[in-house]
Amino acid sequence: MNHKTGLYRFDEFSLRAARTLLICALALVTACPVAFSAPAAEWKRQGTEKQTGERTGKPGEKTEQAEEQTEPETERPSSERLNPGAGLKNDRNESERGRSAEEKDRDPEEELKDGDREPVTDDQKEADGRETETPQQQETEAPEWEVVLSDIHPELTEGERIYDGTDQIRIAFSWKIRRRVAQTDTDSEEISVNAEENRTSSEELPMPPKVSVTCDARLESPDAGRQKVLYEFRISSEDPETADRIHFADGFTKPDLVVEVKKKLLSVTIPDGKKVYGKPAQMAYIWPDTASEPEMNADVNDRTGGTVPPDRILRAEVAGFLTDEKGHAVIPEDFEAPEVTVDQAVLQSDSPMYMDGKDAVYEGALVMKRRDGLRLTGNPTENYEFCEDEKSPLYRRGSVRIMHEMVREGVHFEIEGERIVRRDEKLIIRRGGGLEVRIKKNTYYNRGYKIDEINEDETLQFRLTKTNRKGELLARSLPVELSVMADGQVPPASLIINDARMNDGIAFTASGCQVKMIPQPDDRSGMRGVRYRVRRGSQVQRILPDPGSWVEGQPDAATAISLQEEGIWQIEAESQDLAGNVAAAYSNPIVVDHESPLIEVDGVSDGGAYSGIVRIVCSIRDRWYQKGSASIQFSSLSGGKPPLETGRRESEEGVEIQFADFDHTKEADAWYHMTVSAQDLAGSVRREELIFCINRHGSVYGLEPESLKKLQTYYHAEPFDVVFLESNISDVKNTTVLVMKDGKKTNAEARREMLSHAAGNTGIRRYRHVVAAAQFQESGVYDVILMTSDQAGNHADSQRQNLPVRFAIDTEPPQCLVSGIEKFGVYRADELTVGVHVRDNLALRRAVVYLNAEPLMTYSARQLRGNGGILKITLDASQTWQRLQIFAADEAGNEGWTEEYPLLISRNGAVPERKVSGESARELADRRNASETEEEVTRAEWYRRGQFEAEESALNRDSARITHGDSHLDSRREEQKWTHRQTILTLILLSVCGTVCLFIIRKVKTNREGKLK
Repeated sequence: MNHKTGLYRFDEFSLRAARTLLICALALVTACPVAFSAPAAEWKRQGTEKQTGERTGKPGEKTEQAEEQTEPETERPSSERLNPGAGLKNDRNESERGRSAEEKDRDPEEELKDGDREPVTDDQKEADGRETETPQQQETEAPEWEVVLSDIHPELTEGERIYDGTDQIRIAFSWKIRRRVAQTDTDSEEISVNAEENRTSSEELPMPPKVSVTCDARLESPDAGRQKVLYEFRISSEDPETADRIHFADGFTKPDLVVEVKKKLLSVTIPDGKKVYGKPAQMAYIWPDTASEPEMNADVNDRTGGTVPPDRILRAEVAGFLTDEKGHAVIPEDFEAPEVTVDQAVLQSDSPMYMDGKDAVYEGALVMKRRDGLRLTGNPTENYEFCEDEKSPLYRRGSVRIMHEMVREGVHFEIEGERIVRRDEKLIIRRGGGLEVRIKKNTYYNRGYKIDEINEDETLQFRLTKTNRKGELLARSLPVELSVMADGQVPPASLIINDARMNDGIAFTASGCQVKMIPQPDDRSGMRGVRYRVRRGSQVQRILPDPGSWVEGQPDAATAISLQEEGIWQIEAESQDLAGNVAAAYSNPIVVDHESPLIEVDGVSDGGAYSGIVRIVCSIRDRWYQKGSASIQFSSLSGGKPPLETGRRESEEGVEIQFADFDHTKEADAWYHMTVSAQDLAGSVRREELIFCINRHGSVYGLEPESLKKLQTYYHAEPFDVVFLESNISDVKNTTVLVMKDGKKTNAEARREMLSHAAGNTGIRRYRHVVAAAQFQESGVYDVILMTSDQAGNHADSQRQNLPVRFAIDTEPPQCLVSGIEKFGVYRADELTVGVHVRDNLALRRAVVYLNAEPLMTYSARQLRGNGGILKITLDASQTWQRLQIFAADEAGNEGWTEEYPLLISRNGAVPERKVSGESARELADRRNASETEEEVTRAEWYRRGQFEAEESALNRDSARITHGDSHLDSRREEQKWTHRQTILTLILLSVCGTVCLFIIRKVKTNREGKLK
């Protein structure tokens, strides 16, 4: 039997073996001399051998396998449903196949006595005789056969059908085959399988064909309820010649079959839960069994709080659904699990937490909820139903445990005591006092807590409990902790001095300060009040109090005290707490000093010019002078050599600094900018600036601020004017400008302008020499030297005054030569190396390789000098056009760009359309530079204007020059002339003496050689 399809099947080999066995049995009966006559036996033998030869090819042979398969299968049909088109195969009537061996061994006479066999008439005997006598005629007349069905009913497991999601069902039935009575015969004999097998050899009836009967059955619907069975019978024959002669019995009508499909039971498991003691016995307060006590009491602010979040409310767990091929449960769309409720007969709000000294567990407290007390909630759908039989293992009720409650002050209990102060969830009590915890009404507890005396800080812990009359514990709360402090400390006040500088414990301020009085938080009983007063003194060491000037402040807010008047001050603060403790606090001495240090400079003055001996003495005075803060700096507009410091005397009230005379050298003649600064302890800073000129050797040169700024940069892209400034006591007569380009002299001229001229011979003449930008139009390295001579015959040049003017003009952009590629070139390779030669007439600053308008590689000036400007760029393959562009910039700021080269580097693939999108790297750079240009031009213009005005102010500070300067210069020149003459005479005398000595030595040597000869 095939258990998967519910069909009885015989393979081809089993049917053939059964047929062979049947033929052999008939052959034995035919061969019996008692049952048949000789002619009949011969005819029977010939027919049997012929039939056996046609079917098996081995007449009279019977195999073991055929014997095994002849017996019908006795296996009990399973309860599985059949697929449409499937059926049960029965080779024989089950009732006939189930006969015992005794029935088979009965003789023909006993068989004839059976009630189900018809009596044999004379006509039938004659007919049998005729058939025996003329077997050839019997073979020509093909008999008709009919199948008789009986006992048709659905085959159900344990007598019932439970919903399994399919419409398959098996039909059990019995059948037998018999020869159909011909229409011409009125009294034909019915021939069944059993009758043919037990017939004696004298009977010469034809053997019935081998057939099988199957039934295809299914339910009208797989759903639960009364369902009609749809089924059809089908006859199958192994011999195609006899298939058309086998039919169902006339008048056979299929009975109507109906099956009651019962709903499938679903198992319901209600999980266990927990409830906080005293909370209502409702599902909103039943927590999952995994919840912790802190979690269950997290949101309890009053007696009604602490409900379960909606996503954690207990829900029934339902199982027993049909599964899919992967074993997953298939839950109907409209399915709803039953709701869970509390059985009030088992659990109430005040159910005890403990029973007989043990934790109480309320079994079966959670059940399925019913609507109106009748129907269960939820929707099991039409094919399922919830199991509500409490004795069934498919239904489990949930149990509930009672957990501790978190009690709160004001809700469950009150704390009472003498002079209790609350602060920051702490109780502050007078030292030695006590407190009592009293239970509030309408609670489930009946015992509180009490302590009589508290002398130190501690943490009290207690529980609220409930007991019965016998004193047995029924419930208790979670532990409650109280932080209690005994008051005994004095709170101080804090004084903070702002806007002041501290030095050795004294606060100094230049413009006044603010003192902030901050009452310190009392960690005990709390502040009652705070006040302050201001004390003033003539000295830091003696600050006298000022009675009667207390000012009340806020005990819980800071108070600002402003001190603006110059003098020495101190703040006194007094604070008091609720227990009567008093504390005083004093600030550091505060010195308010509005005056900055006094600076005096002797020896030079602002705008003065000096040619004689110049010794500078600087004095700084202040009562609160800060030692080491004095600073004197010299700077020169044209080099110069500052004087050396010769002495410094410093005290607490000031300092005096002395300097030596300036060197009497040409290098020392210059315009000097002297800056003197000092600071006191209050932070006041005094700064003095003086500009003066030392001119002992004629003209003094300088550069205009704009030119000086330009010359700070060596490389320039555009030519510019070089402007010299000259100062001299005498009139300047001759002016010469020497311009060297790349080491070669060029023709150049300078435009001289008189800036100022003093009346008489006591002032300083100032000149402005402009070397026009037209002299520097060509690219190259330029050196500019200014040479002048005055009326007194002094000659000066800018180079000897350490004023070198050297710069480079580069008006040509760099050049970038790209080799190895062309625009829109296609290169079949994995990578491509491109050669680039970057060059400039002076110096390169950097080079950038852009790929697809994004920087790929950047080369610095040092790298470009190292590789001689030769770059090798390796590009990877791509399926799209790549855009290569090279940018170079020189030190002068000139920029050079190559064309953008679209390239396609790919080993294989189609060539895209010759089209590139997006801006090139140069277009992006030009757009960024355009937005920055306007802002830079405006900023540069303001800077040049400020520098020019500052230089003009420095040069025009003073035009007076001492009259005896000229005579002093003349005397110095005469002294220099006599010194030069003496030097020349000395050299001449030394030369003559040397010549005479050499002559004498040579003469003596010659005489000695003559004597030796």
